[in-house]
Amino acid sequence: MALAVPQRVLITESAVRELQAILRDELKGEAPETRFVPFKELTEADLRWADSWVGFRPPAGPLRSGIRWYHAATDGVDAFHVFGDEFAQTDAILTNTVGSMPRRIAQYVLGHVLAHGLKVREYLRLQEHSRWQKLEALPLDAMKVTVIGTGHIGQAIARVLRPFSSEIRGLSASGQRKRGFDDTASLASRKYLEDADVVVAVLPHTPESERVIDHAIVEAMHGAVFVNVGRGTTVDPDALREGLSQGNIETAILDVFETEPLPAGDWRWAHPKVTVTPHVSGVTLLDDITGDFIANYRALYVEQTPPNRIDLRRGY
Repeated sequence: MALAVPQRVLITESAVRELQAILRDELKGEAPETRFVPFKELTEADLRWADSWVGFRPPAGPLRSGIRWYHAATDGVDAFHVFGDEFAQTDAILTNTVGSMPRRIAQYVLGHVLAHGLKVREYLRLQEHSRWQKLEALPLDAMKVTVIGTGHIGQAIARVLRPFSSEIRGLSASGQRKRGFDDTASLASRKYLEDADVVVAVLPHTPESERVIDHAIVEAMHGAVFVNVGRGTTVDPDALREGLSQGNIETAILDVFETEPLPAGDWRWAHPKVTVTPHVSGVTLLDDITGDFIANYRALYVEQTPPNRIDLRRGY
């Protein structure tokens, strides 16, 4: 690993600028030199000066800069796939920010699933018309849950939903057993979809995951609550729409979309069985960025593999 000790860190987002002072306080004599330059004001000289970078939007690939350590201030690394070949050709590495996001995403899932079971949306509509009408709530302590994506976020969802579930199963590309799940299987098997009360998708964006939740996956469901907190590109919107129409999906809670912001005329805004939120389930906090950046920096400082290293070939 050529980048044994990062020495010059380029910061390109105002939301992360405070990291300069935090590094000086936390790392003291071990703190690297930092430079803040707004993304739109970057110059070739800045890119040559830096050996490390932290931000939301990658400024340039490793072949066009001196940067050999990229730290994404988000969990998702979609924007880096365009530089995949450059990472392979150089010794550059990529790390990401996880922090408290898995727990907060899991809380988002739990909140929306409970609200659906308790008929919160329906009661709000009744209130608008001053109607006193009792609705039958769904049982919330014996749900069968299937999580598509068994990484750190999927495992956090399994932990948070555990008290409300009789069984939690995980589906992934490999079907490998993971902590927190009663059982796991490959997504291709379409196992654990037919009897699922809740299906949660938490897949990252990779070439292999694009529209992987397709007609076959949706048709395997029988009236499930479907939640997507992964990436919008992983779901075929036509399959989703048909699934809602046919009853395979009872309701869809969507926080991510293939195009963001979701265009005003998109059918999902007005669909009575769809809840749209603007990618808020796992908003990145400065504490998340700071904690993970310092942990990865300290590993590199002693020439160890950073804990959040990303394999761009897999996308996570």
